[in-house]
Amino acid sequence: MSEEEQREERKEKVLRVSGGTDCHRLGASIAHVVAKDGHDCIIESIGAGAGNQAEKAVITANGILSRQGIYLSIIPSFVSRVVDGKERNAIQRKVLVHRL
Repeated sequence: MSEEEQREERKEKVLRVSGGTDCHRLGASIAHVVAKDGHDCIIESIGAGAGNQAEKAVITANGILSRQGIYLSIIPSFVSRVVDGKERNAIQRKVLVHRL
């Protein structure tokens, strides 16, 4: 089973981030995915700027969801992605949902 098929089976949504991504909009998207579906999601970024936006988005989502007793944590890992025909290292953050 491919990585994508496994994600599909687990109902994980993958959100890709660039350095120009609005962290507040991404944070709201993360909060929406978590609140609506109740599932973990994955955030992928390539580059320092994108990584910074991803971190701020998780903080934003955590603030939104904390009012509902939902808290987030992340497990970061490296993955390889092909971009414009070149292999690049990306950081993949698995966003875990905790209900208190």
